[in-house]
Order: sequence, then C-alpha cells, then structure tokens
Amino acid sequence: MSFFLFAACFVLAVGVVGWVCRRLARTGKVFGAAEEYARPQESGIAGRVCVVTGANSGIGRETVVGLVLAGAERVYLACRSEAKAREAAVYVSKECARRSNELRAYHERLRIVSLDLGSFSSIDACARELAEVE
Repeated sequence: MSFFLFAACFVLAVGVVGWVCRRLARTGKVFGAAEEYARPQESGIAGRVCVVTGANSGIGRETVVGLVLAGAERVYLACRSEAKAREAAVYVSKECARRSNELRAYHERLRIVSLDLGSFSSIDACARELAEVE
C-alpha cells in the first residue's frame, strides 16, 4: 500500500516538474507576466490593506509583489526579522518597477510589522499595532 502511495506521489511530482519545464521553455516564466497586473481597478484588491506573513522570502515575498501590482493601497510585511523585512521591501519595490515598466514609488505602499507566529504575545502585539494604525 505505501509503495503505491509513494509511486503516485512520484508520478505527480514528475508531472509538475515537467509542466514547469515546458512552461519555462515556451514563455520564459512559470506564472503570468506583468500584463496580468495591467488593470488594478479590476482586480478587487485595489484600495485594500493587506497583511502577508512570511513576506521576507519565497511565496510570501512574491505574494507581496502580486498584491502591490494588483493595486493594494498598503501591504504589511509581517516578519520575525526586521532586517530581512527591509531587504524584502527593497526587492519588492524593484521587482514591481521592473514588472510594470513604470518608475513609481512602490515602497510607499509597503509597511513592516514585527510578527513571530510562534509567540502568542507577538501575535497579540502585532494585532494591536495593526488595529491602532488601520
């Protein structure tokens, strides 16, 4: 039974990797291009305030890029390390400018908030800070 489960997971993983490779070869990108973010007023995100946990790397950082390009009014980068959050904010600003081909001040939409999801006191402090500001 466990062998069949392993085999099924392996086949699924190979399929996903194959799809990614084909997509990269065909378009040069795994996911959509900047054209998807061309009309922020239609996205439903325009004018909203968003909080992204783990925004200093990986999926969290790319989520911030997507939200900013989709027209979010403010995006809070909720991270344990303030230094890493600042680095991520610089990356997001540059990446948004590159993807949109516009020289805007994207950094004005970004805010950094300290949050450690492993600590209830940190979660409470973050929630109170966001409630005061927003």
